[in-house]
Amino acid sequence: MIVAALVPGVAQGQSLEEQVIQRRLELQQAELEYQAARAAFTVVDRQFSTALNAVREARRSGDDEALELAHAQAQARSGPLSAQERRVEEVRQRFADARRALIDVLTQHLQQLVIEMGAAPTDLRRREIDAIYRDRLAELSRLESDEEQSTFRIDVALLPDIGFDPRDGPEELETKAELVEAYAAVVDTVIQEVDRRVGTLDERLRNERQRGDLLAAVGRFDDTNLPVGVATGPPQADAAADSTGVGNRPLTLEEQIEELTSYRAQLVAYREQILIKARTFRLRIRSVV
Repeated sequence: MIVAALVPGVAQGQSLEEQVIQRRLELQQAELEYQAARAAFTVVDRQFSTALNAVREARRSGDDEALELAHAQAQARSGPLSAQERRVEEVRQRFADARRALIDVLTQHLQQLVIEMGAAPTDLRRREIDAIYRDRLAELSRLESDEEQSTFRIDVALLPDIGFDPRDGPEELETKAELVEAYAAVVDTVIQEVDRRVGTLDERLRNERQRGDLLAAVGRFDDTNLPVGVATGPPQADAAADSTGVGNRPLTLEEQIEELTSYRAQLVAYREQILIKARTFRLRIRSVV
């Protein structure tokens, strides 16, 4: 199977339904590991904070012996704290990767379900497939919402403004230029993620429109002829389970694309603004050397 070959960790011959199940289990395991790592970090962090408090108390009391002991304990706690912090980041990345893997497989499954709907021998079977489609779409939208919140949403207004100071020497100016350029690199990464997301939504929109065309031809059934759980209302071809919308209404796919396109324009403008500032810092370095 071509899809199995393209998705890392997927066994050859697995159906997309089997891949969805496998990826769900992997995501659940990754989430448990992430939660456990965060809990362990909290314990170590509290121990380190307690050691630091002991240092402050010993310093206030003027007890040199107690201060030396407290310093040694704080130093001993700092190593495990750093190690656990790295552990949390490693597991967090695996959690994010597992979520992305499930998103990818669900996206492929939606495309396959639309193909199956087109080949369905009866309207009843088409509606049955559409019920599965709706479930998968809701799951996918929840995952994408979680991913969006944790990866590519930044508020540029909250980033510190690195300003000029007439007293800055070459080293200070160089540090500020590097810091501003680092912000620009972060924004570049976010822009790339926004572009990927818009591309995904464009593909989803085409898929949804094809699904809508197929369902438009479905005849009206008596409710007694429909299997339990099958949706009988009109297809929500342009809706997604995004919590951000007008009132309680979720944003349509078109609205999500429009919103992300506007967000991208803001990011590009901000990136250009801070890159100009970085170049100005570097020009000032030449003038003060």
